[in-house]
Amino acid sequence: MAVGAFFVFSAVADAKTIIVDDDWAGANYSSIREAVDAASDGDTIRVYAGMYNEDTQVNKRLDIIGNGTDTIINGTGKDHTFGFSLMGGGCNVSGFQFYYWWPTHEFGAIGIYSDGNRVFDNLFYFNARGTFLDQCKENHIFNNTFHLNTYGVFVTIGADDTNISFNTFTEPRAYGSYGILYGQSSNHTIFSNTFHNYTTSALGIHRSDNVTISFNMFEASPLEEGKRIGSMIYACTDTDVHNNTFLKCEKAVSIGGSINTVIEHNSISNSTYGVWVYPAGVGTMNIGTEVHFNNIFDNAVHGIDAKTNTAEVLNATYNWWGDPSGPYHPVDNSLGIGDNVSDNVAFDPWLGKMFSPLPPIAFIVDLRPSLATEGDPVLFNGR
Repeated sequence: MAVGAFFVFSAVADAKTIIVDDDWAGANYSSIREAVDAASDGDTIRVYAGMYNEDTQVNKRLDIIGNGTDTIINGTGKDHTFGFSLMGGGCNVSGFQFYYWWPTHEFGAIGIYSDGNRVFDNLFYFNARGTFLDQCKENHIFNNTFHLNTYGVFVTIGADDTNISFNTFTEPRAYGSYGILYGQSSNHTIFSNTFHNYTTSALGIHRSDNVTISFNMFEASPLEEGKRIGSMIYACTDTDVHNNTFLKCEKAVSIGGSINTVIEHNSISNSTYGVWVYPAGVGTMNIGTEVHFNNIFDNAVHGIDAKTNTAEVLNATYNWWGDPSGPYHPVDNSLGIGDNVSDNVAFDPWLGKMFSPLPPIAFIVDLRPSLATEGDPVLFNGR
């Protein structure tokens, strides 16, 4: 971890701290909504431990800080709303547990409809949607835990330039759910997250472009349960999948009807299919898929299956297949005892030994304080 300091040269004059507590008379307010109404841009709202059954629209630039998992934003009985609706941009939301947000339609625990927000150090437990983003940009979701949600993070139309990093996603709530789902948006980074014990899809990228998926861990539930797809890439353009680990999936990486998908430096093992490449419909074959310098081994049916993607031969040279003899193909390499490969895969030459993964890149995780006075030192830490 790197730690350093620099100086900020923008100021928020006369920023104040507002205290919220549902059962302490010494607090400024007993509800979060009252505190937000009274706050000004740059203020900090500290919410002490308690059960807050309220929905709050935030149209100002605020730091809203809970007291950890003892500060619970409870969605029981709420509908057509969010626990927090971030409308003004530039907000930081941290230190909360969001529980039981099951409204109908496109709602859930946190709704983001503005730019430059950060959501971190929260627990999202048993919600329809943990965090929902729509028509916004440059939002950062990091260091959260998402457990038993139908969708942990749902990124939809026009929510561009999101960064989702260092989160843990466990046990999506129902069949057809996702840890993270993207749709019709652009320029995303999914970095160093852990997806564990899921029975459906850990990550879905649909009709989006310029997405980087790197240094994540995808470990599915036992093999007999559910779909267990690691990363589903559907009708996308320019997707980069590198330095991830995929374990115990039905399909570790599923690519349908996409253009220019690059899969490099990953470990893909102990799954039914390592990489599954298929047409998304008539005239929607995959074009420009490249699979290189991966460790693909101990997958039960195929290391790569591209037999139905007849538009082109998939370029999968320079991979390790679990044995120096290379992958098994009944015609092209009948003596190989590594993973099986289907037709429409070019795998020769292959690597004669396991590929050593690249080290992770440096990455700034957090800046404190996020709202500083001109000339104040600001600490940052990274990984």
